[in-house]
Amino acid sequence: MAFLKSVGKKLAEKATEGALESVAKQARAIGKKSDVIPPRFERAPAKTKEEIDTIAQRVAPQLTGEFVRLDPTKSINPAGLSKKRFDIEKELEHDIRPVREVAPPSMFDYESNLGKVQLGVFGDPTISQQDIYSIAGRKLPTSSRQYGGPRYPMYEPEDAWASNFGAASGLQSSAERASKQYGGADVVGLYTKMGKDSYFYAQHLSDALMKNIMITLPDMNKKQIAGFNKMVRNNPDAKDFAGIENPDIALAQMEKNPEMRKQFAMLATTPTYTKAFSMPNGLDVVHAVLEPDLRNLERGITGHTAIELDPNVTHLNATDRASTTTYDTRIPRKEGAEVQQLEALTPYDLQYPDQLLAISKNPKQAPQPFGTLMMSGARQIIDPQHIDEIGLYRDFIKKYTGKKKGGKIHPDGSARLANGASARKTVDYLLKDQSYGVGGVAKKIAKTLAKDYKPTKGKISELKD
Repeated sequence: MAFLKSVGKKLAEKATEGALESVAKQARAIGKKSDVIPPRFERAPAKTKEEIDTIAQRVAPQLTGEFVRLDPTKSINPAGLSKKRFDIEKELEHDIRPVREVAPPSMFDYESNLGKVQLGVFGDPTISQQDIYSIAGRKLPTSSRQYGGPRYPMYEPEDAWASNFGAASGLQSSAERASKQYGGADVVGLYTKMGKDSYFYAQHLSDALMKNIMITLPDMNKKQIAGFNKMVRNNPDAKDFAGIENPDIALAQMEKNPEMRKQFAMLATTPTYTKAFSMPNGLDVVHAVLEPDLRNLERGITGHTAIELDPNVTHLNATDRASTTTYDTRIPRKEGAEVQQLEALTPYDLQYPDQLLAISKNPKQAPQPFGTLMMSGARQIIDPQHIDEIGLYRDFIKKYTGKKKGGKIHPDGSARLANGASARKTVDYLLKDQSYGVGGVAKKIAKTLAKDYKPTKGKISELKD
């Protein structure tokens, strides 16, 4: 196996565009023989108001910046920080400047996206297109450009995201399957936060960590430098590490070697090691490179970015590198799609209920629901039930975070029919593929009611039980 792994790496490094295209063609040929589009997921039972309230109460204090322990048996928050470290980070200040100004994302309106299918895009929570000049008051020798994370598509007008060829092809294939699974539905890529192991693979984090080390490198003795280098090289995939005394060469190596990146980042962010080798605290670097709104939120939170993908693209170009990242493969967005975000960041257990129901019924998958979602491609149809549940969650979040604005009241107490336009969309969705006899009399009546419907004045947040 080690021999095959070595050969595989060498082949990948020498692969040309033609070779990659040939591999892709073979994969598609195999896929045509075995790729059976799965049936739609069984619809999960509607969550009760109490269930949604409980979820909102879990998430709200994270959103307001409180120290939260989701597991009462542990003394750490969802980001793995102790209360002591959490308090330290609240006082950290960095000099971070945007590369260029862009318009902020617009708000994603669920009612306007009725009938589309959400596809989880799992990624690290790092910042994008920002230059770090200093970390915790320590000036870096040169600025560190950050270019990953959920906001990547704000800076690449034709892309949804980018990744290496294998991961990008997998996501594109998932988008195609999700669309077919739901009858050719449009696909919304929904950013879903991964855990801390995900950003250990980010080259821009390694860049910032290396420049952080360079601050104190002149004061480190030879034994300390050799000791840290030896620890990195203890990983067989990083045995050729050039050393922190050769930062440019080492960063060039890590750009091509994700396992070396991970090994280096894990060691450079472990206080026990950085203190022993007289290095600056790498956790300060992590704090700098993470999206402030996502730093201390639980794994699986969704919605910091939402953008329509293009499921009709069947071939990705492995040499079409985006200008703002080291990844070699662009993932296309639907033409004209804008970058959006959810009004309330939403946990995965509320966002993908149908697929989680299917996972719960599989004994092999049930113990690892989040990991299974990542591997199989998280999907959820946006139907009236989902709109209602997300709308109720949003209003609970507003209540618990101190925001009072709510949606308009409807006869059924839901946020689904906020105006005539969305009412017509909901009616069209509910009546889709239904037969109501000659002339479709019932369908006409329903559409007329939707057209003439006028919302009741008031706000959902003002409703009383």
